[in-house]
Amino acid sequence: MMKTIGDTLKYIRSNKQYSQKNICVNTLSRTALSKIENNKLNPTYIKLSYILEKLDLDFEEFSYVQNNFKLNGKKKILNDFKKISSNSEVNAISTLMSSCQKYLNKEATDYIVSDIFLVLKSLSMLHSGLPMNDIIQTISPVWTRLARLDKWFLIEIHLINNLLFIFDISTAIPICKRALSELSKYDSQSGTLPIAFQLNLAYMLLVENDTTQAASYLNQTISLSKKQKRYDLLAVSQIRLGIATSPFNFMLINNGLSILTTIGVSSLEEQIKHEICTFTCPIKKAM
Repeated sequence: MMKTIGDTLKYIRSNKQYSQKNICVNTLSRTALSKIENNKLNPTYIKLSYILEKLDLDFEEFSYVQNNFKLNGKKKILNDFKKISSNSEVNAISTLMSSCQKYLNKEATDYIVSDIFLVLKSLSMLHSGLPMNDIIQTISPVWTRLARLDKWFLIEIHLINNLLFIFDISTAIPICKRALSELSKYDSQSGTLPIAFQLNLAYMLLVENDTTQAASYLNQTISLSKKQKRYDLLAVSQIRLGIATSPFNFMLINNGLSILTTIGVSSLEEQIKHEICTFTCPIKKAM
């Protein structure tokens, strides 16, 4: 059972061995804090924000502690969805689809969870090799809703990152650029999304034979991947940069494949090998 706000604040403060005096400096009286901790007063947003700052917590961690150090319901769905990076993650996608269905049985009007379910369903269909027209029909309601929005927040950008494959390149490129513009406002909170979108952009530019622009994005993703220690994304970046180089830089391509083998992401390795084959014949013979 979820703790009350007051019980959670008292639990955190006591375990940090902070006195009420440590918390109550200017904005809050000790009497008010005592009432909040004893569930006799509900704190305003401003007061709760102040208390959490004094306790060295943000709202996300507070909510996690309040729920007995667990994520559940919609928060768990959002968290698990953000972790999915490929349609090859069949088990994770299937499990999350079931979670979405259970949630939507109780909260049928939740747009975001409904969108997540449709995106997951389309990824599952894509992995199964079902007709693209059927996949587009499944996922198009998601894009119809997102396209009307004047502003995309992080969850919307995660959704868009997972439905780019339905668009032709001329449509997808401006969508990617808008998403990157939105992500620039988030700085460190955006995680690997900037890398994902720039990798997508680079791939589309390679298809269009615009190797110069593709290489520009890939040099950025290499730098970002190293900074975030995401060696899977570093490998993909190196492989695509090798393809973008004229003549093909097989040292970079093979180095990227070696990284994927070393870190044991076999499904991604197989996907990227197929991608390499679409751009160059010699590497196909070597495999």
